[in-house]
Amino acid sequence: MKRKYLMYFLISLFIIVLIPSDISGDYQKSHSLEELVSRSDLIIEGVVQNTESKWDEERTTINTFVTVSVEECIKGSKLFDRNYVVLMLPGGIDKEEGIIITYAHWSPSFGKDERVILMLKSLPDSEHYALVAKFVIMHNNKIMVENIGKEEFIQKIKKFIRLD
Repeated sequence: MKRKYLMYFLISLFIIVLIPSDISGDYQKSHSLEELVSRSDLIIEGVVQNTESKWDEERTTINTFVTVSVEECIKGSKLFDRNYVVLMLPGGIDKEEGIIITYAHWSPSFGKDERVILMLKSLPDSEHYALVAKFVIMHNNKIMVENIGKEEFIQKIKKFIRLD
């Protein structure tokens, strides 16, 4: 059993250390805000309510489902009629085995009650969304990566929506 955990640890370490920085660089920073807005079907401001990892029926793939309550729909309100969204992210935590399985090393983590602005893409034949970008709203109402106020950031997003 310890050998199995050691193998997972070594594989994870190999991926983190040996992947070139142009591939493993911050996904979000590699695209302009305009590109991210254009690629998104839905952009929301919300609060993380829950995260849950689930295996598929064959136990070959694990995904994490993140439920976010929607406070404001910034883009895509014509397509959206609920007060929450559920993201489906590749990878997850198998609590029974006590292991973390990661398929996309750039995939961000989500914490309960975390305030976020999410840029999302609809998944075909699903009620779930894929993540395009995540921006954390800090306690001082600033956006973590951009270091500007939340309202100013939303206005920048809305300018790009008009260009779509």
